[in-house]
Amino acid sequence: GGRSETFFKELEGMVGSGGGETTDEQPPPTKTETKAKGQQEKIVLKGESRPPVDLFKSIFEDGEDESSSSGSEDDEPEKGPQPGGPPSADTDADNAPSRPPKIAFNPSSKRAASAAIDSKAADSSGSDSDDSSSKQKKEKKKAKKAKKGKKPAKVVEPEEDEEEEQEREPEFFDNFVLKSDEEVAAMPEAERNAYIEEHDNRFFPLQQEEIDRLGDETFALYEKVVTEVNVRRAIKARIMVTAKEKADSQPVDKDGNTCVEITLIPGDTVTGYVEGLRESLLSVMEDESQKRRVKNDLLCEERKEDLTEELEERLRLHWPRKGRTEVKYRQPREGELVAHRQKSARFLRQFYKRLDDQNQNYQELSDEVTAHADEFVSNVNALKETLKDQGSLAALQGVEMKSKKLLAMFKPECEDYHEMLNMLVTAEPQKLANSITELLRLTKTFPNGGDYDIKEVNDLKELLVEPQVKLDAVVEDRREKIMALQDYEIEAMRVTRGFKTEYEKCLQELSLREGLGKKYGAPRRNAQERLRTEVTRDEYSANRLDEMLDKLEKLCEAAKKGKAVRFDGEEDEEAALPLAVRIKHTTMSVRTGVRRRVEYLEFLKEGAEVGADDEIPVDMEEEGCGAVHQEEDAMVVGTFSQAIKTLQQQCKEETYELYSAEGKTDLLGDSGVPESLAKWLFSNNIKVLGPEEGEILNEATVVTPDGPHTYTVKYTSGIEEKKVPAVLIKPFGAAPVRAPEPPTFREGERVDVHFQCHREKSRRRLRSQVSRLERIIAKTPVPPNPGWLGAPSAAVTDSVRRAALKSDSTREAASAGFAKLLDAWEAARKRHVSQLRPQLGSPDAAGELKNLVEREEKRGREVQAAVAKFKEKLLAIEADTAKEAVKRLTSVMKGWAAMLDKMVLTEDLQALPGDELIIPKRKSLKRLRKASRSSSAGAGGEGDGEGDDAEAETATAPSVGRSWPRRTWSVLDLSLLKKVMEASLPPPPVLTDEELAEKEKEKEAAAKAKKKAAGKKGAPPPEEEEEDLGDLNEAEVWEKKASEEATFSSYVTTAHRCLVATCSSRLEAFSKRFEEAGAAIRAKYEGVQEREEKWRGKWGGLVVDLKGEFEK
Repeated sequence: GGRSETFFKELEGMVGSGGGETTDEQPPPTKTETKAKGQQEKIVLKGESRPPVDLFKSIFEDGEDESSSSGSEDDEPEKGPQPGGPPSADTDADNAPSRPPKIAFNPSSKRAASAAIDSKAADSSGSDSDDSSSKQKKEKKKAKKAKKGKKPAKVVEPEEDEEEEQEREPEFFDNFVLKSDEEVAAMPEAERNAYIEEHDNRFFPLQQEEIDRLGDETFALYEKVVTEVNVRRAIKARIMVTAKEKADSQPVDKDGNTCVEITLIPGDTVTGYVEGLRESLLSVMEDESQKRRVKNDLLCEERKEDLTEELEERLRLHWPRKGRTEVKYRQPREGELVAHRQKSARFLRQFYKRLDDQNQNYQELSDEVTAHADEFVSNVNALKETLKDQGSLAALQGVEMKSKKLLAMFKPECEDYHEMLNMLVTAEPQKLANSITELLRLTKTFPNGGDYDIKEVNDLKELLVEPQVKLDAVVEDRREKIMALQDYEIEAMRVTRGFKTEYEKCLQELSLREGLGKKYGAPRRNAQERLRTEVTRDEYSANRLDEMLDKLEKLCEAAKKGKAVRFDGEEDEEAALPLAVRIKHTTMSVRTGVRRRVEYLEFLKEGAEVGADDEIPVDMEEEGCGAVHQEEDAMVVGTFSQAIKTLQQQCKEETYELYSAEGKTDLLGDSGVPESLAKWLFSNNIKVLGPEEGEILNEATVVTPDGPHTYTVKYTSGIEEKKVPAVLIKPFGAAPVRAPEPPTFREGERVDVHFQCHREKSRRRLRSQVSRLERIIAKTPVPPNPGWLGAPSAAVTDSVRRAALKSDSTREAASAGFAKLLDAWEAARKRHVSQLRPQLGSPDAAGELKNLVEREEKRGREVQAAVAKFKEKLLAIEADTAKEAVKRLTSVMKGWAAMLDKMVLTEDLQALPGDELIIPKRKSLKRLRKASRSSSAGAGGEGDGEGDDAEAETATAPSVGRSWPRRTWSVLDLSLLKKVMEASLPPPPVLTDEELAEKEKEKEAAAKAKKKAAGKKGAPPPEEEEEDLGDLNEAEVWEKKASEEATFSSYVTTAHRCLVATCSSRLEAFSKRFEEAGAAIRAKYEGVQEREEKWRGKWGGLVVDLKGEFEK
């Protein structure tokens, strides 16, 4: 049942009181002991007998300590046992939140506590326990009666079934399904309480003979259930006893004196209460008596009428036939005829009344329609009078909008009125017409089961002709009036024509005066549209440049990780290109986009020559995949300032042509346009191009910093602007101060903010994009960021990686093909071994043995020759792959060096407002010494590579321009590749003294012929001949030529240094890889040759042994 806090507190008190008593009770008896003892110990359960069980077995778990007596009353109350057995440790662990804390109990005192509980429960059984037991018995009796009332059909079963029924174990639950401990623990609290209550109610005890028939498992289950039920009932009995004791006990103080005084009620008060009770009782009885009297009178009258009617009917049966006919037929028929006439008259009255109501509603509605139209006319005329007083286009359009709103509201309102009027022409009259039709339909003659005669029906039809005619006439009259009302409304709406005429007249006067309106404001609108288009084109171009920079960053990250990447909207052909090509093409697109935007915004320094339009040479990576860089369509053409001036000039020309056509040139100002249009053009010129001289400062308040050296400010007009550079903010009323870092401001500080036009904002954004490009190509920071792989380095990395992969795939493919040949030779060897039988040692089989030996020797020679040839071929393939990789690396390196030289960088851009406030950082003594050494060593246009200092200096002073030194780079170290290649070359031939002397003579003769040809007059200049490479081997010749081809000249910046360093490191890694591959090839195939040579000796020994064994 319900497990309340009081219940469990009473349980703790009960256990505590019983813990002090100790008895020598034994554990619960087993099934055998129960059968032996019989009825010695019995626990009361619903008044029947059952075997004794341990009362507290299922609720107290910590009972091993015999010295413990009881739980504390301050502990959390413990819930009762759940059906299905005592809670285990697993159940406690799984349902820790829902289980109460354990109660310590002494096992030796369990019987004593049980006896105490039973004794106290027996004392109170006359009050609480008997009541609950009697209620349960009554409920069982009702259930049994309900079952008996069903009277189920009797089924005659064989005697064998009766014997099986006797052998079947008895059941101790009434149609109840037991659940496991886990299922009960998983139930919600309310559902678990309901399950336990039903569990106890459904249980019924067994007799001793039934218990003896239980099996071991069933007996254990029965014992467990008895324990649980007895524990819960004992707890309930204890709670009832305790509650009764508390209710019956009288509180006393510490001395034993009664704490509650005896309350005495005065006799007068009691007398008053009794008199009031008497009066109330008599009043209620009198009311009830009166109600019964009225009810009886009504019942008497009702029965009197019924009995009188019954008596009259019986008396009529005694009348003669004539009187019976008079009463039974004539009088009822006369009543029917009278009722028919009354019904017709009533219908006509109602018909004409409804018709009159409709006429009245129609008249009121038509008057309302007329008043509505008159009100509309008066409102439009009032608006018309105010047109001439409006001094601006907005005010004039506002009056026009009011007129349109009036007309827009008037039309649907008229439609609503027409709908209501049409209801009085169609729906409402139709209802009256339908009532006539319905009356005739319900008027049924005698043959059709009605009470009308044919003549009556015809008379009724003639009677209804007049109402139908009147109804038709009224409907027709209403239709004519509705048409007249529609004409009246149309006439009322025509007043808007006069309003429109007056509006156009006022609009023309205002438009001519101010240059506004649809016609006279067309030049301004066209200029506004062109301005918006130009600004949108500029913003789109900037956004497109950001997208390309994002793409370039992702490509560099992909190259660093060695993973493929694909972008949304990218075509399959472009996505399939190598990363090196995609990075180069994207960088070229960025280079072109920056160059176009610099020219469009006129942001390039005067006299700066960048060469951003020069073509970049195509490298071998592009040639290998057939990729051709396609320039994107130019979003910006010309310059931004020229586009603004052009649209302003077009606006002036269109305005002059328009006013000339109207003959109103006298309204044009000195600038050739109306004064308002001239002000608009000037203000827009300031907004997009800025003032021609000086600067505009706006007073504002600093709201909060929103980034590094940027702030959110709020102008005096209430407008907020975010991300304003700190260099454009100046203290209010004070001159700006130059400093190495941008100034800082506190929140709420009053400042002056430099006004940025659109072109200046675009230039500032372009400079940030160029700075981002410099970070991507690793030009900045100085020193470079070790965690970032610049675009040139990324392209080089991808190129070398793919060259290595190509080398591996080529080597693996060739090795796989040759491995098949080795397998075939190995199979032939095994076949020869299997054919080497002892019989071949006989002289008779000498020919066969000789043939087998020759075939094996031939196979061995073929293997040795093929392995040696394939090894040399594979090494040659590796060498060719390495040469091609170096050639590709050289072409990629030169292409990127040229691109870095011919790219617009921050040093090529003009200064922006606020740059003059930043003082360039001074170089340290160490940097000055390095710069001095660099300038002295770089005389003649070549530097020693100390370009970082010059770059760092120009980065802080963009007005200086490009001041980087130039250098001739020769950075590819091919010595390791040459060494590996020389290892696979044949040794050079040894020349004799005569051959050496002959070679020297040939050199001298060639030198004389060259000198003689140069001395002749008019002879063409001799072509430069290649250096004599006769003394060098093939690897040395390749190294010399490849090193010369890899030499290039460029600026010295951090980006160039990163490119060169990456090329050197990737070439070194590739060289080591090439060396390891060559060593692996030699080791693998020389091992094959060595194994084959060992097998050759072993084979000869086998043959010799075979012959010797046979000779023995």
